[in-house]
Amino acid sequence: MSIFKRSALGFSLVACATLMLPVFTGTANAANAAPGALIRNYQSGKCLDADANFLGYNGDRVQLWTCNGGANQKWLPIPDNPNVKNRVILENAADGKCLDADANGLNNNGDRIQLWDCGSLVHPAEQTWEMINVYGSTTDWVFRNLADGKVLDADANSVNNNGGKVQLWDWWGGANQIWQG
Repeated sequence: MSIFKRSALGFSLVACATLMLPVFTGTANAANAAPGALIRNYQSGKCLDADANFLGYNGDRVQLWTCNGGANQKWLPIPDNPNVKNRVILENAADGKCLDADANGLNNNGDRIQLWDCGSLVHPAEQTWEMINVYGSTTDWVFRNLADGKVLDADANSVNNNGGKVQLWDWWGGANQIWQG
């Protein structure tokens, strides 16, 4: 289990044994053959969803949607660095593009989350996520973007709606910033 401590500057690592990737182990079956795992928002229970109308395109919108197990809602965690066990790239199972923070909005609350071609050998910081196990739970995670230190956030005004906005925001500890795999 990873143990993190929140500080005024964000999160600081207190101790880290191993990344708990079993949280993200999905199994394929005949009805639902795509590999990967659903990532649910703690507050609404809705899933992180790539807009199926624009799969395959850079800039595809990532939103909240009622979980249905489709490949556009499944995410494959790829270790970013074998020496850093809590950093991943999240690849969408439907089109192989990566969860990406829009470089044009970095350092601003509300920065857009999208799908983009995955970096080849070196993944850009906009596509690299630190998984932080929160509140001592083994199932609740915060995803901190390495490009600007902001966290994956479901917009509080649309968190319960299909099509709800997913963005980057300063960590404040709200249920809309916690995700379950």
